[in-house]
Amino acid sequence: MIKLESIHIEEFRGIRKLDLNFARERFAISGPNGSGKSGVIDAVEFGLTGQIGRLTGRGTKGLSVLEHGPQVDKTKFPDAAFVKLSVFLVELGKSVTITRKVSSPKKPKIEPSDDDVKAALAEIADHPEITLSRREILRFILVEPTKRSEEIQAILKLDEIGQTRSSLTTAQNKLQSTHKTATALVQSARDALQMHLQIATLRAEDLLEAVNKRRKLLGLSELAELTADTKPDAGLSAAAKAPDFNKQSALRDLTALSDAARQFHDLAKTEVAAIASDFAKLEADPALLATLQGRSLIEKGIDLVHGPQCPLCDTPWQDEQHLRDHLKEKLAKSEAAGKLKQALLKNGAVLAQEAVLVVGLLALVQKIAEWQGEREFSQLLNVWRVELEAVKKKLETVEGLTALKDRFDTGWLKVPKTLPKRLKDLTDKVNAIADQTATLDAQTFLTTAQVRLGDYRETMRKNKAASVAATTAKVAYEIYCSVLEDELNTLYDEVQEDFSTFYRAINEEDEAQFTAKLTPSEGKLDFDVNFYERGLFPPGAYHSEGHQDGMGVCLYLALMKRLFGDRFTFALLDDVVMSVDAGHRYQFCKLLKMHFPNTQFIITTHDRFGGDEACRLHLLGPQTAKSVNPGFMSRRVGLPSRCVAPATRPVSI
Repeated sequence: MIKLESIHIEEFRGIRKLDLNFARERFAISGPNGSGKSGVIDAVEFGLTGQIGRLTGRGTKGLSVLEHGPQVDKTKFPDAAFVKLSVFLVELGKSVTITRKVSSPKKPKIEPSDDDVKAALAEIADHPEITLSRREILRFILVEPTKRSEEIQAILKLDEIGQTRSSLTTAQNKLQSTHKTATALVQSARDALQMHLQIATLRAEDLLEAVNKRRKLLGLSELAELTADTKPDAGLSAAAKAPDFNKQSALRDLTALSDAARQFHDLAKTEVAAIASDFAKLEADPALLATLQGRSLIEKGIDLVHGPQCPLCDTPWQDEQHLRDHLKEKLAKSEAAGKLKQALLKNGAVLAQEAVLVVGLLALVQKIAEWQGEREFSQLLNVWRVELEAVKKKLETVEGLTALKDRFDTGWLKVPKTLPKRLKDLTDKVNAIADQTATLDAQTFLTTAQVRLGDYRETMRKNKAASVAATTAKVAYEIYCSVLEDELNTLYDEVQEDFSTFYRAINEEDEAQFTAKLTPSEGKLDFDVNFYERGLFPPGAYHSEGHQDGMGVCLYLALMKRLFGDRFTFALLDDVVMSVDAGHRYQFCKLLKMHFPNTQFIITTHDRFGGDEACRLHLLGPQTAKSVNPGFMSRRVGLPSRCVAPATRPVSI
């Protein structure tokens, strides 16, 4: 990591021009509100990372480095705003300079520009968490468990965990949907086979009995067992296997579709009503509909993010992580829409399975219409079948369901009006055909049985593959979550131990027995702390604002220790102990000196240095603590003298 040697700032944030010599030491900056303390922190952060943390994230819409990085009088001249840092790279033992302009934050000038220097600085730029401000403390302490998990995992560079879990969930859902469709196809094929064989259950003995009855009539040897290779029509001559249809089987197929058609109006009635009700909610709340539609788009967008360019609108972002954070934040706001989406998809899946069964019946009758030369009816059934296949796919997505909304009011199957009459006419035509001879009936029975048994076996094969895929996805997801939970538990145990140690060090007089518990669960991180031996509670339940600030800093330090280990040599702490009283600030400085002796902290505070404050700052390290009131304007704007040109004011301790 690094230690900061010096900085030169021009026309940046609230600072006109300022030079500071940090000398690789701990450094404190004091001054009242508006004096420019945070501007120095922003300048250091910008110089190292090209970012300004306070201009990004929640509540910063409309803010940007380009527009709000320059000093207020130079907003139209971003090229005049720049920061020059002199940095010591600890691991390389080299001093380098970085000059970064607001007009081109991604193109810093680095001297020397050696490859190892660039690599080291690129690593620093990838760690904006070196800066902690008071407003960021609350993202650890008072946020909801889901958000806390995201924030802490982002700091620990574990944010891919959520992305991987989301990808596994998506894969699992898709494969489960495929399996449901495959299962419905098995049922359709099984129904067709049983209907032809006229057996109540598809048991081997029942199938063999029905087949052997016809084989015996034809003088063929009986089948002793049913295996994967068994063929009901084995032994039939090629002529006997010529395409034809079995009259009685055809009549059963026609009756099956006719009986089913009488129930089409009420098919999946409960699910259709639920879908219609959900759409009524969406119509009553246009914002919810927009959120729901946007949610699907954002979910797709997150999967397509590869770099800082938004895949949805081509807008360039500061970096990929900020883009991902923005999209995730929008998703979090649409939780209610997400629940509605799940309900719609669940009911849509039921309709999709019913559609598969209807399509299966149509396919059987379409063949009969073709055999009987009823081309117009065959074409009608084919068009309807293709349409239902398309409907089935639409039932699997919110966008598709939305497109089908009108069908849920008028009959989602869209049954052709002429279906009953055409079915009756075709049935009458088949009935009028002379009964087949016993021999022909047996032959066509066996050939039809062979075709339908083959179809059933094929759907079973595909269903097995779909089942294996769905089960594998489910197991992979569960194993991932289980292993992840174990690893996170170990990680968070270490973090909570360090956190508790640090917090006890700050509050050793009254909370020497303090303990805390970080509890990860799927996508969440619960955080409870001890309140004077009365049990574990959320930090916001009983602890004061000062205690909460102390907790935030201690948790941050514990995370930095876990992330960097001995390489944690630099951190910016912007007014993070504002609500902490003087006595506990003394303990805070003692904590930094004792547990982080090799870390250069740059700290801002409202307090002026002198007396007890100087003693507290002396605890920061063996070197002299520094103080500076940077100021932020020139005399020409007519502001009070305390705002006059910047100057350093070391404090002798």
